[in-house]
Amino acid sequence: FIRYFCKIQKVYHTLNRFAYHYKFKKAKIVVNSDMCLNELTPNDKNVICIFHNNSKYLFHINDLIKIINCALTNSHMHFSEPKCIKNPYDNMPFQKSTLYNIYFYIRYKTDYYPELFFKFFSVDFNLTAFKINNEYVLREYSIKHFVENSPSNILIDEIKGMIDFYNQYCRQLFLRSR
Repeated sequence: FIRYFCKIQKVYHTLNRFAYHYKFKKAKIVVNSDMCLNELTPNDKNVICIFHNNSKYLFHINDLIKIINCALTNSHMHFSEPKCIKNPYDNMPFQKSTLYNIYFYIRYKTDYYPELFFKFFSVDFNLTAFKINNEYVLREYSIKHFVENSPSNILIDEIKGMIDFYNQYCRQLFLRSR
């Protein structure tokens, strides 16, 4: 029985692979430009062709890493709330198999090392486990992003607010100790 099951499963997986390759070859390239509207071809360096919803999308790997980091570092008030990684052209989440293809492309065909995406891979692309295991890293990214991208007047107001809060806290401690 096991031998027959293995043979049937082998044939089934072979047919699935054949169907996938057929769909991939027949699909048309829907988007052939990067996020800066530069033309891309499938043979360019650091360009990945993603088959998603029966269509092909060409992405420059830098754009894809930015999309991934933006989704994984999503936060509100410096509390991390990672979102699923979505195709920016149709706003549909990437399937786990597509995420694996992206990971292996980045790992073996580029010199990039997106730390968060590799950590996301290590938990089998599970958002809940990723958030729990990497909460401190996500908070650091959130704070760093806030400091680097906020205007100076907002940062000054935030720093003054922190100093006022700290002084008020110290006054309360001093009054309690008397």
